[in-house]
Amino acid sequence: MRICIYLVLTRKPCSAYRFGMAIVTEAEIFNRVIDASNPTLTPEAAAGILQLGYSESDHCRMAELAEKSNQGTLTPDERREFESYVFVGDVLSLLKSKARLSLRKHSPAA
Repeated sequence: MRICIYLVLTRKPCSAYRFGMAIVTEAEIFNRVIDASNPTLTPEAAAGILQLGYSESDHCRMAELAEKSNQGTLTPDERREFESYVFVGDVLSLLKSKARLSLRKHSPAA
């Protein structure tokens, strides 16, 4: 029986994971990798992550793309760009959630 390297600990055959499963999105993979529910960041790392965000020009561009999307006038390239902003926002939200939980874990009880 062939065993996947990643799954060696579970001893499940690769075919159990390849067949019959829905396609997994990048956001779902990031969700599992980041695991926002597990507050493992140092206070310094968490504070740094909370400083991450879009620039003013990015916010303006997202607003333009959102308006065009609402009007149904996005070009295929604009749709990909808009989806990229949404994807990055999703990952950023996961990171910031983990950062906030990590800071709460390291703060003294109130």
